[in-house]
Amino acid sequence: MKIDRTYFISLDLSEEFISDMVSRLEYMTVPNEMGWECIDSVNGRDDLVTKEDRESLGVTFYDKWNSGDYNFWSRDVTVGEAGCTLSHIKVWLDAYENGYEQIMVLEEDFEPLTPIDWSAFNVLEKYDYDFIYLGRKIRDNLDGVVDLEIGLDNFLMPGISFCTQAYIITRRGLKKLIETNLQTLLDNMIVIDEFLISTYTCHPRQDIRNLFIQNMFALTTRNELVGQTRYPHAGNSQTEPIEGIDFVI
Repeated sequence: MKIDRTYFISLDLSEEFISDMVSRLEYMTVPNEMGWECIDSVNGRDDLVTKEDRESLGVTFYDKWNSGDYNFWSRDVTVGEAGCTLSHIKVWLDAYENGYEQIMVLEEDFEPLTPIDWSAFNVLEKYDYDFIYLGRKIRDNLDGVVDLEIGLDNFLMPGISFCTQAYIITRRGLKKLIETNLQTLLDNMIVIDEFLISTYTCHPRQDIRNLFIQNMFALTTRNELVGQTRYPHAGNSQTEPIEGIDFVI
């Protein structure tokens, strides 16, 4: 396992916070010497509030996201969620343009649960994977889509998995995302984890399956290696709607 670059996605670019993220990365351990950088993230609450803001960035929110059922589908996409998606896109484009063969992406609230034994990843040299979750929230058996065994001790093929606090993506995976799905995503902006689900497995919503091409070979570590510290139920999410910000199309 060789990683060419680690990208931090963060709205806080203070020296203190960057130092904290680097310390967390060092605690995870890394498989080889690599560089890291903080991407200039998109703050949706500043940059995507008005229609003119969105047009200037070439973004159109998916106007059928609010399906009236199940949790995050019962409201429109928020500006915070769109900003997060755009920040991941900036990472993908930068990594692809720089010719990196494999990168690691860490959102600012990533929380290493244990030092990583990267030697366990060596078995994947036999697999042409595109993407690996290092941490996720599992929604088993949503419309029958579950994790699948592939005969490996430490890895599975993921079913429906939410959250994108830590993942690895290859150049082939970047190429697929950029060349086959990126423009559709920009024209129909949705939440980053829901988009990624649609690229590697059967998304439970037919309309999302119709929008995006399922062409990614994704894997996940059997055990969660990297958690996160921000989520809606804790009241500290940066992507949930807040009073006074118009996120309705």
